[in-house]
Amino acid sequence: MSSSAVCNIGLAEVRYRRRIGYAGLVLSILFILGVFLLELPRSYRLGLVLPAGMAFAGFLQARAGFCVAYGMQGVTSLEGFRRLSPDSDPAGARRRSIRLLGAIALGGIGAALFFFLVG
Repeated sequence: MSSSAVCNIGLAEVRYRRRIGYAGLVLSILFILGVFLLELPRSYRLGLVLPAGMAFAGFLQARAGFCVAYGMQGVTSLEGFRRLSPDSDPAGARRRSIRLLGAIALGGIGAALFFFLVG
């Protein structure tokens, strides 16, 4: 597996994705509070999928040092700029992107279902 499938973003972009994760976490908490405070119907709880998905997207990409969108395009942002990686494995990067997208979707859906069933 090449370096593009392993890591395709640098420290600045890792920090940016971590901020996205925290923003998604804050939005998730606000969403949950809003549902309870406004006494919205139970079905509204499934809307947690969006902010929870945002949190999962930010945190998982930061932890992996890997941007899903860049992976799908076969580009890297290491060293502060976007470029095609000369030693890249585009197919491997796409597979990694798809696995991360699956984990993000499962996380968001799982959080929403948990809130729907337990909350």
